[in-house]
Amino acid sequence: MFPTIDELENKLANLETKLSNVALIANQREYKKVAQEHAQVTKLAALLRKLARVKNEMAASREMLQNEEVGQRAEQLQRRHLRYRPQRP
Repeated sequence: MFPTIDELENKLANLETKLSNVALIANQREYKKVAQEHAQVTKLAALLRKLARVKNEMAASREMLQNEEVGQRAEQLQRRHLRYRPQRP
């Protein structure tokens, strides 16, 4: 399961705190490891934000399409009703 964007944001904040730690900067091997993890988490967070945006756009498009289809069906029924209206005596 993918982490949530909030979890990734928290992880990024923690990694940024670690990266600003003077003791970590002195340990180049560990600093490199944390910097690489920060880069990976940053990319993943960006992808999850993009995925969320695309899902929202898809939902909006589906809703618009459904509303359009309902409107078209209503117009068809209205035309049919007007065309086949019985003559009143």
